[in-house]
Amino acid sequence: MTREEYLEEKVKFSYEKFKQNRFFRKVRAIILKGNDVVILKTISGFTFPGGGVDDNESLADACKREAYEESGIIVKPIKVVHKNYYSVPMRYNNESFSSKRVEFFYLCEYVSQDNKQLGLDGEFEDKVEIMFVPKEKLDFLYEIKKYQFLKKLFNT
Repeated sequence: MTREEYLEEKVKFSYEKFKQNRFFRKVRAIILKGNDVVILKTISGFTFPGGGVDDNESLADACKREAYEESGIIVKPIKVVHKNYYSVPMRYNNESFSSKRVEFFYLCEYVSQDNKQLGLDGEFEDKVEIMFVPKEKLDFLYEIKKYQFLKKLFNT
């Protein structure tokens, strides 16, 4: 799948949720391995593994699937530690709409890693680097509003 096809599928899914007056649910996996937290470094910046929750999929199952798809890491979801509400202006079939989203940040335990998967076809524009960052060195993320909750979570 090309990047354009991948993005078109995401916009279509967002549009379907908009038409149903439903939130597009997303999950982000905050993966702990000892004192380290898994961060993905992409061409767009730093993020946690995650993505959309499929219809009829639990948040925990989506978290496990997305963590594996994006990082090759198998996780054990522990609990939701933060919710972030936001909207994204989009366009589909010549119609402008606002995709309402809720993003669940799931604290997860690292189980194992095989590095076979680093995003779906077309998902990432460039190489993805998996970083293991000590909890006390996550301050570079705190400038991003949706990640400010990490200070309290990790007492940093």
